[in-house]
Amino acid sequence: MAHVALTNRSTVTREERRHRSRRLVRVAGVAGSMAAGGLAMALTAPHAAAEAAALQGAVAALEQAQASIADFDANNPLFDFINHGASDGMLPQYIQNMSSTTLALLLAQYNTGMLKFPGLGDLPVLNGSAYLAAPFMWNASAADPQSYLIYGNPDNQYGLMPLDPNGSYTITVHPGDGSIGGGLATYSGSVVNSNFAPMESFSFADATPNADGSYTIVVSATDPGNGANWFSSAGATSLLVRDTVGDWGQIHNDVHIVKDGAAMSVPWLNDDQIGTILGITGKVLPLANMSDTYYHQIQYPLLNDPNEFSKLGDTAANVPGLTLPGQVTSLGNFALEPGQALVLKVPELESAYHGLQLTNEWGQNDDFASATGSLNNTQIFQGNDGYTYYILSSENPGYANWVNIGDLTNGGVILRWQDVTGTITNPNIETTVVPISDVKDYLPADMPTVTPQEYAALAQERLLEYGYSFHQSSNINWLWDNLQIGQIKAAIGDDTFDKLFGGQDSVPSILDRMTSAELGPNWAGVFNNMLAHPEGSFNALLNNLPLAIKDVELPSVLAGLQLQHFTEQTFAAMQTSDYWSDSSNLLASFNSFGTILNDALFDPATSISAGLLNARDDLSVALLNATDGTELTNTLWAQLSELNDTLAQALGGSAL
Repeated sequence: MAHVALTNRSTVTREERRHRSRRLVRVAGVAGSMAAGGLAMALTAPHAAAEAAALQGAVAALEQAQASIADFDANNPLFDFINHGASDGMLPQYIQNMSSTTLALLLAQYNTGMLKFPGLGDLPVLNGSAYLAAPFMWNASAADPQSYLIYGNPDNQYGLMPLDPNGSYTITVHPGDGSIGGGLATYSGSVVNSNFAPMESFSFADATPNADGSYTIVVSATDPGNGANWFSSAGATSLLVRDTVGDWGQIHNDVHIVKDGAAMSVPWLNDDQIGTILGITGKVLPLANMSDTYYHQIQYPLLNDPNEFSKLGDTAANVPGLTLPGQVTSLGNFALEPGQALVLKVPELESAYHGLQLTNEWGQNDDFASATGSLNNTQIFQGNDGYTYYILSSENPGYANWVNIGDLTNGGVILRWQDVTGTITNPNIETTVVPISDVKDYLPADMPTVTPQEYAALAQERLLEYGYSFHQSSNINWLWDNLQIGQIKAAIGDDTFDKLFGGQDSVPSILDRMTSAELGPNWAGVFNNMLAHPEGSFNALLNNLPLAIKDVELPSVLAGLQLQHFTEQTFAAMQTSDYWSDSSNLLASFNSFGTILNDALFDPATSISAGLLNARDDLSVALLNATDGTELTNTLWAQLSELNDTLAQALGGSAL
């Protein structure tokens, strides 16, 4: 289903919402927050003094690294391309999000036993195919996700995985109609250093399918020689898995990765390991801040004159750092006064995917789930004059292709074309700054108008469809990521974690999602579509039942694992005299049990209640988008089977 630009869903401005809910980095008081509440609410028995001191030391070092980066980025001439007056208020969020991305990268390397750092010994392999999942798996639904990397594409479901040079990986892809591109790419060097560079790429479209329509791809340093789809990892340190989703309201590709011969286990972390990972995070942050992936990708769009864009060109040849081989981009920026709009006239280029995305000047995504901070080629109007017209403004112009800049006055913009089959004949993007009231004079005559009522309906649909796409990508990585993030929060305290690593803005509660018409399905539309397309709706229901099952299964397993771990740790502690020597230990155990139960029922991201609401929303999206052409597919059934097979292996053949 094609979509057009949307308006805000509430009369409350984004800036007001940010002031209410943004968790800023606060250098003072972090250690005190840990001592006051974090350690007392851990899932295990109270920590030993030495372990608590080590954790506090790691957190103190991390907060100091963040403070140093904040001072450096705000005052060093290397960052003079930033409009500091307009954008430095967003610097704390940038540092938090960079810290979250760094933590996720380090956890992926730690879980595979491949984290290398001076003084760090050999590590056990907890998960042979662990990877950084982007967007973050700990995001709650019905809200805009936390920003990751720089200019993280909302339409790409990413997995960045460290590669074992001696390992072999089997990747199975079950295709879905929602995907309009995807593939693999190898990289050399370290993502936080300047030596990180793309090597080779492999498109899923080039793979020979199996009899059932799926694809099996072997990633290894040497060709297995059995006629399989093979992608070489020789000389590579990282593998990027990309699934490009066009229509968020359709089933997209299921990509399943297994390291051949590797065992799977539940990736528990102890306090020493958490302290080690946090300590390394603090040491890596300054490197990440000045890496090609961060520094130069923030810088390049802002080097253009205000409201100007670079020529279309190969991304990897023009932008350093983590980029996609074979992608074409144009980078630019906007600087607008109230009441102004920037109209872009973009030449069309034949490709499977193209999209526009805007960020603040620190490269952090503007709202794109609840508003149109991004648009892809399934969500826009394209005329017949060879150009696509976009309207960037803070106010609704009343036309399609509105890119909502929200409260921003300055920011960066990237245009991407992926899986390009055409040739660049016109590399120039035309830009015009005009009063919003005059926008119509710079658009083609057939540009559709969109009423406020249409915008409101599509805003609700867009939010649920983004959640539908995200939930499809939430598999075993969702479970492991939330398990480990939960352990880190338990060790250092929720407040401390949020101050260091940030989070989402304006996350609704379970009650809000249950009662708000804006946050739930449009049931009238769902039922009308079912009556119009009964056979397609029945097929859509069957196709998506496994997604609804998975929505509830994952948080249920998470709660079971957390409760099991807490019980084992607490009973072990009760066998010691130290536990009973302090009466507060028993109270702390009861409080910890209460926290687990509360999270299992009411946490907006990981609770079973959230899973039930996600299942409700996902089935509604599937039914709303069903047509007479909706056919039965096994993509999500295969995904559920893969999840349960992995769980059985990790849990020793048992199920919770």
